[in-house]
Amino acid sequence: YVFAGRVFDARTREDLTQKKRDELLRVDFAALPLEQAVKIVRGNGRRVLATFEDPNCGFCKKLYLELRKLKDVTIYTFLYPILSQDSFEKSRNIWCAKDRAAAWDEYMGDGKAPPAAAPVRWSARAVAERIVPAARREADRILAEARARAAALAGGGDDLRAALAPFLNREREFLESLGTLVRSHAEGIKAMVQELRSRAEERRPAERRDEAPAASRPEPSVAASEPQRGPSPEEAFAPIGVPGGEEPASGGGEAPPPGELRRDSGERSLRELFFGED
Repeated sequence: YVFAGRVFDARTREDLTQKKRDELLRVDFAALPLEQAVKIVRGNGRRVLATFEDPNCGFCKKLYLELRKLKDVTIYTFLYPILSQDSFEKSRNIWCAKDRAAAWDEYMGDGKAPPAAAPVRWSARAVAERIVPAARREADRILAEARARAAALAGGGDDLRAALAPFLNREREFLESLGTLVRSHAEGIKAMVQELRSRAEERRPAERRDEAPAASRPEPSVAASEPQRGPSPEEAFAPIGVPGGEEPASGGGEAPPPGELRRDSGERSLRELFFGED
């Protein structure tokens, strides 16, 4: 069954639906980050209220004209630029003004636009001071979890494999996703380098033909006038050979160490492509 509409208490005639909505939408005023709001105090400021406004909202401007008439009030206005990019720019200019309250009052009440704010320049120290404490808290949480697991295992109550399986699975998934990301970036960089090298190789024969004397140039043949066939997918994605980079292979026929590229494999690593001999 589906009940659509409002539910009322037949005896008290109370709107139970509205009561529930009020409970769900209730906001703890003490939990609001008031330091992130524009603060305007009139009179003794004994009455306190908070608003969420967009500088380009017409209804917000009408509301502000009414709030302007109040006395003995403290108004916290949270800038909420959701209507357009211009709303964001105006909110930033108001927030970066020397007197935020005056800038907000002049714009919403009198229509005077605030001066443009200077470009934001993020400080590496400020970013680090925000990230490092969060990383330390996360590290402490992981360490506490590991100690709790170790204590549980020391008690002999759980099987070692069953206790470590969830943690190992999460670590494996993370490493696999990281490896996929690195591999995709490496393939993209390698394809870009291959394309640049192929373009350079195509320009070299043309430059040689232009430098050759006119008398020594051969007459164009019928085959030369035919359009050249582009490389096939197999040729385009074939490993890049290293010119002059051959080294004698070891007589033992042992496999190269993990993570190292054999010189005789005909393929160049990303390190060699960018920082190698060429």
